[in-house]
Amino acid sequence: MTSNNYSLFKRILRNVQSKTPEGFGIEDTASLEPDTGLGSYSGGGHKLKVLIVSDTHGSMENLEQAVANEAPFDLLIHCGDIEGQEEDIRRLAGCPCRMIAGNNDFFTEIPREEEFMLGGHKVFLTHGHAYGVSLDPVGVLEEGASRDCEIVFFGHTHRPVVLQRFGVTGVNPGSLTYPRQNGHCPSYAVMNVDENGSYNIDIEYL
Repeated sequence: MTSNNYSLFKRILRNVQSKTPEGFGIEDTASLEPDTGLGSYSGGGHKLKVLIVSDTHGSMENLEQAVANEAPFDLLIHCGDIEGQEEDIRRLAGCPCRMIAGNNDFFTEIPREEEFMLGGHKVFLTHGHAYGVSLDPVGVLEEGASRDCEIVFFGHTHRPVVLQRFGVTGVNPGSLTYPRQNGHCPSYAVMNVDENGSYNIDIEYL
């Protein structure tokens, strides 16, 4: 990616905002929204910072660097293909974690998909392979829209992207271990939510 394109890309990402000023903040991972039954990170009126990663494939080195770069943060989201490092990731993060299984995660008890509230916004978390994201991410965004979700976090392609379709913001943080985009830089995403529920999402590179 050229420097001019990268600057434009960053400006686009910073302008991805929601205008639904619901209550937000963070609650314990066991807490539930009483009206939805969804695990909730809402309520409290605090700023919220989220680290989003994917496709670490059993390697911790670059994840450790990403955590060091972004700490402190309130929530870590992993979009799958963890390959046995769930407990290591929880210890490293030192905060609540949301992790789902990818196509290379076998013999794990973590879910394949999740829905939860984040900063007042309903989120769909999936690895994405079941929705054909390697060919086109539109299918996973369409699925998110069908679930009345505002944000979809997914992985699998090892290529970072932030896009919008069907009123849904889709975020793929890329891979910290085996990046496939031009330049092959390990990548992750950071989401910041302000007191009014507006958010921005940036792709970061190691």
